[in-house]
Amino acid sequence: MAVPRKPQPIYADTKTGNKQLLENSGLVPKYIKKNDFGKTPEYLQQRAEGMKKNWGELHHQYQELSVVMDTTPKKYCKERLELEMKQLERDIDLIERYKTIYIANNN
Repeated sequence: MAVPRKPQPIYADTKTGNKQLLENSGLVPKYIKKNDFGKTPEYLQQRAEGMKKNWGELHHQYQELSVVMDTTPKKYCKERLELEMKQLERDIDLIERYKTIYIANNN
């Protein structure tokens, strides 16, 4: 009176009938069944907050610069800080604007 067991899903990979388990083959989509599938990982969220913190530190250094730019090192420092702040602003904007970011390997 026992209920028969379900057979394990298998696939044949050669014409002679060599059988393998279907679960380990990669043909079954098991990652989309996870609870965190499609959610932004925490490390990316922390990275965005870290970028904002870095921008704040650079902005503080920029505010500490003197108003008169009379020497070459002062001009260079100001330009470097401005470039770094612009790049961080672009990166922060990119991460916050899009929910999904796809990076393709162009080999």
